[in-house]
Amino acid sequence: MSALLRDPVPRWTSLHVFIHDFGRLDGFLCDCLAAQPAPFLADCFFVRYWLGGPHVRLRFRGDGTALEASARDWLARHAFASDLEPDSYYARFASELHTEPRRYWHGNGELHYIPYEPETARYGGIAGVGVCERFFVEDSNAVLALLHDHPAAQREKVLFGCCLVLYDVLAQAGLYEAYLEDCHGIGQADLAVALQARIGDALARAWPGLQAAGARYATGTLFSEPLVAYRDRLARVHAALGAAGVPAAALPAIFYSLLHMTFNRAGIHPLRENTVRLFALAVHVAGRET
Repeated sequence: MSALLRDPVPRWTSLHVFIHDFGRLDGFLCDCLAAQPAPFLADCFFVRYWLGGPHVRLRFRGDGTALEASARDWLARHAFASDLEPDSYYARFASELHTEPRRYWHGNGELHYIPYEPETARYGGIAGVGVCERFFVEDSNAVLALLHDHPAAQREKVLFGCCLVLYDVLAQAGLYEAYLEDCHGIGQADLAVALQARIGDALARAWPGLQAAGARYATGTLFSEPLVAYRDRLARVHAALGAAGVPAAALPAIFYSLLHMTFNRAGIHPLRENTVRLFALAVHVAGRET
């Protein structure tokens, strides 16, 4: 084949590892994926997903022979019986089926190579998706460190801090109001009323702790190392998306999706993610008013 016709960058390989217990995915990620050589992880990212049964999707560009062998070994050493079956399982995800009309099923402990389908439209077109995939790699490695270094209760607090970082970055870029409207359906003038309507009781109960976390964030003492690194990743992806010609109007939704995938990698359920985002919005608003 002519060199002009070859892909300038190798394509992603996508290995899906089915483990029919969402609670066991952390163990696989920490014990198996994180143990891969640094050069391999420098071109690898992951997501958790539900379609076909609970699993992790591993996307990589290097030779995956060692990864597959490690995954098979881990699955053999951590084998367990699962009573999940498709009908009752999919009933739990009825609200998601409008976005995933396909239904298939893979058994517990199985490995499958399933082609990677980039969400090109979601991440700024052909130019933007490549930039975001580089963010996915950096983010995946950061989340592997988060899973290793912080217990589950602290991970949510780190993600709360990531929300505050994102809101600061959006405000500095002049994208904050567009983000509120495009991603949360809230006008800035109506923000306080909307937060009260959506999470009022929960916000009141959590407010003392949220205020304390906000004060630590303001002084740079709230999980400073991971949050400084997250701010740097956002700055790089923001600059790279602009250089790639992605329109500014597309950036709020892209940033929303990037943070959503960080929550996904950390194993935080989307419903809880929404609450954490709104808690952080309330703290961000309070900080701007002081």
